[in-house]
This record gives sequence, C-alpha cells and structure tokens, in this order.
Amino acid sequence: MVSDWPVVAAALATVLLSATLLSAGPIYGEAITISAFARAMENAPAEESGASISASPRAEDFEGADLLVDAAVDVAMGGTDGRVTAIARATTRQIASHGGETDLAEVWHVEGIDELATLAEGRWPADDGPTEIAVPVAVARTLGIDVGDTLVLAARNGSETYEAAVVGMFTFDDVDDVAWFNDVMVVEGAITSAGNTVHGPLIASRAAVVGQLGSTDLRVTWRVAPDFNTLEVEDISRFSDAMTRIADTLNGRKGGAPGIGNADVINFSTHTRIGERLDTIDRSLTVTSSTILAVVLQLSLLALYALVLTARLVVDTRTTETALARSRGASPTQVAVPAFFEGVLLAIPAILVGPPLAARLAILTLLWPAFRAARAFPDQQKKTRRTSGRSASQKLGIDLALVALLAIAIWQLGELGPRVSATVRGR
Repeated sequence: MVSDWPVVAAALATVLLSATLLSAGPIYGEAITISAFARAMENAPAEESGASISASPRAEDFEGADLLVDAAVDVAMGGTDGRVTAIARATTRQIASHGGETDLAEVWHVEGIDELATLAEGRWPADDGPTEIAVPVAVARTLGIDVGDTLVLAARNGSETYEAAVVGMFTFDDVDDVAWFNDVMVVEGAITSAGNTVHGPLIASRAAVVGQLGSTDLRVTWRVAPDFNTLEVEDISRFSDAMTRIADTLNGRKGGAPGIGNADVINFSTHTRIGERLDTIDRSLTVTSSTILAVVLQLSLLALYALVLTARLVVDTRTTETALARSRGASPTQVAVPAFFEGVLLAIPAILVGPPLAARLAILTLLWPAFRAARAFPDQQKKTRRTSGRSASQKLGIDLALVALLAIAIWQLGELGPRVSATVRGR
C-alpha cells in the first residue's frame, strides 16, 4: 500500500545501515592491523627486518650453495615476496699498483648491484672475459684511481699477482639497505685492522671472484629482505619461526644438495633478530584485534536490535492486511511468502551496496584523523595534554544514524495510532 512507504523506506535504511556496519567492522579491523604491522616494520633496523646468512664454501661449491639457499629461503618465506642478495667475497689482496704496502682491497661479487648502487662514471664489469672491476667513488678518490686504470692485486705473500681493469665508479644508493646489514666496508669505504687499511668493496663479476682472483675459499653472505607488505598477518608466526631456524634447515640439507662436493667444510650461520620483532608485533596485533572484535560485536548487536525493531514495526503496520488475508482463507505460509520476498528485495540492495560502502567508510575513517591532524598542526602543541573523550561509535557517526532511525520509528508509531503503540509496549 502507498501508506506503507515510510515503513518500507525505514526498513531499507535500517537493513542498509546494518549491512554497512557488519561489513565495516572486519574491513576496518583488517585495515588497522595491516597498517599497524607495516608501520612497525617501516623503520626497523636491518637485523630486525631481514636476515643475514653466512658460509665459507669452496669456490667450486659456491653455485650449489647459492641454489640451496635460494630454495630454502623461498620455502621459508612462503607466499611473501622478497629479495635475496648474494655477496661473494674473494681473498683480500694487496693493491700493488696504487697506495702503499699497507693498502689492501676486498673484491666482491654482489648479485643485483645495479639495483643497489648508481654508476657515477663508466659501466659495470662484464659477466665474462678478462677481470674487470668497479670502484666506489670514495675509494677511487682516496687511492687516486680513474676509469681506464689497471689495478694490480697481489697475494699477501707476493707470490702471485692479478690484473683488473677499472671500468666504472659508483656510489651506493642507500647504505642502510638490508642488503648491506650496516657493513662498515660499505658505510665507510675502508676498514683498519692490524696496521693495514682494507679498501672496498671493489665490485667484480661472479666469474672473476670465483675463478679469476685465485681464491680457493669464499666468504659468502646472503641478505634476505622480505617485502612485509605481502606478508599475511596470520602467517607471521610461521614466517618468524622459519626465518629463525633457516640456518639449521640449510645445515641439515647441505649433505645431499646438488653441486656441493665439500659439504663438511660448509657451516651455515644466521644473524637476525627478525623473529623477536615479529613475535612482539604478533602479540601486539592480537591485543589490537581483540579490541576491535569487541567493538564489532557491539555494533553487530546494535544492528541486530535495529533489524528486530524494524521487523516488528513492519509486522504491526500490516496487522489489518494480515487479518483480512487470514479471514479469506489464506494459510500462514501464503501470508509469510510475500513477506519473505519483500525481505529479499530489501536485502539485495544492502548486500550489493553495504560492503563497498563499508570499504569506503573504513578508508575515510583511517584518513580523516590524519587529515585533521595535518590541518590542525599549528595548534597541536597547545593540545598535547588533552585527550579525546569521544567513543569509536561517535567518531563513525553511528549515534547520529541511530537517532535518525529512532526519529523515523517514533513518527511512524504516531501515524499508526494507539493500537500499534500498545502492541509495541507489550500489552
């Protein structure tokens, strides 16, 4: 009937609001959890946001060890994306052509160096052919090295020498990157030890470090930098445990790994505190999720109460029509079927509109405090000691929506007259 439209409109608004509230709770909770996790890992130091795996394989076993580490890290990270940077260090050599007797050099092969450093001049060493190196700009200035020079690197006992053409000079993009793990050589360009100054790292190809510079044993480090934006919150515990135990995993598998012929001389070790930090964050997120769950349950009860009240109002509105239908022989099922389809028609728009509206509401809820804080920055210091007394529901504007629905319900009850009012009171 035409006179029923206020009740139907109120029912539609109530169903839509309830669907939005029920959808907004989980969406808002998940957004808060992901945001808190990303914020906690954003400025973490290298040892708490990554892992450094070390070993000293024979030069001929390096390829097999590298494949073993890549496979183990891939399993440990699961569905989490990340970057594994392999750094192979050749035996330290004396710089015979530049500097003095106490000037030594470390030559590294760094996988993906072109993504971690920027060329200032020249190019990166070729993958094959004669030995070529690229030198950090700071080291080149200290030793007077230019692109086009030839460095002569000698064994410490002076028995063998190796020539390497300088083909490029570079600077590191970010010395705080997880790939470097705060390595003093990268940060300062030199290390002083036992009266000698070790300069570096000089960058060469994998073939040069493994076979062209006379190194029988290599010092290899694999730096693991997970992309925490792709780590699922529910996978934190498994990920933390796997990364903490990865050295044990590698030592257990090295014996049967292809490409490793001297497994007994390889001992994998791990330097990381990522497990400690992730465990702390996991406990914090559990508390946060519990708090949000309590709010969601309260909102769910409010939505359920609003739906029950609206359903009762609709039933009372159509008492006369129902009585007439029953007096003409309609069965309870025949009376209930139209009401059921009417409910479906009201629910379909709520199901279609509620979740997208809830997602936008969650985004606005997260952005609004930051927007207000940015606009109110000049006055922020004057209010640092004041705390907000508003509840979460007030911040979402839920109280205003409930007041509006209550006003509609009261107005409709007044329109229906004393009979419906008495029914609502339970008499």
